[in-house]
Amino acid sequence: MTGTLVLYPKNKPLIVLGGVEQSLLEQIKAQCGCNHCTCNLNGEEVDFGQIDYVMWKEGSLNFEYGF
Repeated sequence: MTGTLVLYPKNKPLIVLGGVEQSLLEQIKAQCGCNHCTCNLNGEEVDFGQIDYVMWKEGSLNFEYGF
């Protein structure tokens, strides 16, 4: 199942990841509050820094209405 992740990093703008598997949500949730939240996206290791909160929405967000 794919969906959209919204990451709330500490002292940085929001990060929105679309079309990702729900397993990535679990991977990031397990690292919330750590200094370095890392995951593998498209075969590349990505470090998002410290993530305070993560939101999951099945499917995609409708940016025209804000969600």
